[in-house]
Formats: sequence, C-alpha cells, structure tokens
Amino acid sequence: TGTITVLPYVGPDPNESPIVSAGGNRTVTAARGMFTAAVTMAGTATDADGTIATVQWKEDTRVLKTTPTNGNNAQVLAASIALPIGRHVLTLRAVDDDDAATTDTVIITVNAHAQDRNNPTWIQRYLRWIRSVR
Repeated sequence: TGTITVLPYVGPDPNESPIVSAGGNRTVTAARGMFTAAVTMAGTATDADGTIATVQWKEDTRVLKTTPTNGNNAQVLAASIALPIGRHVLTLRAVDDDDAATTDTVIITVNAHAQDRNNPTWIQRYLRWIRSVR
C-alpha cells in the first residue's frame, strides 16, 4: 500500500484588528453664556499588519467627525467637536485596510459656566435652546 502525506495548509496570516485609544474621560466647562463647548478629541489608531483606512468619532449612531488618515499606520487623531452641556459617550472607530474595525469609548462631561448655573435668564434661554435642537 502507498503512503499518504498530509501537509498543513499554509495560507495568509489572519488579519489583526486595529488597536484604538479614545483617550481618557474628562470634564470641560462651557464659556460664560454658551450652551456648548468646543472639545478637542485626540485618539490613536494603529494597525500592526497594515494601515488605518478610516477613523470616525461618533455619539450613538451619529457621526460627529471623520478624520483623514492619509494612509498612516500610527497617528494622533485630533478633531474639534462642539458638544452641548451634559454627559457624552463618544466612540472612536477605526477600520484597517482589510476591513477589520475596533472601537474605544470616552466620556466627556460638559458643565455650564459657574456664573450661568444660578442665572435665571441664562437657564430660561438654555431650556428654550434645548427644546429647539431636539
């Protein structure tokens, strides 16, 4: 009888998902009289076996900012985002050149300016503004 030799399949290495960091949780204060604060978001995305194709900052399902990657592998992804007063859970999502995606979240709390918190006129304006943007 003959001998059959079975060789293991040697195919391409499996794709590794990107490594993503949205940075640390933080609290910011809106400028006096303002209902929003401009928050600079900075995160990193790296891909050990390729490049980062797309990066997005999201809140729930709403895309807040798409950051160009320029085909770079490791980068600081900075984006300025206007956030209203309140607590926001933001997600940084990176997709690599082989369509693997990874996310990381950060909590940003935007507080009203101390002088606005007890100002009845400002509070009324804020409540009208909130109703208008919903």
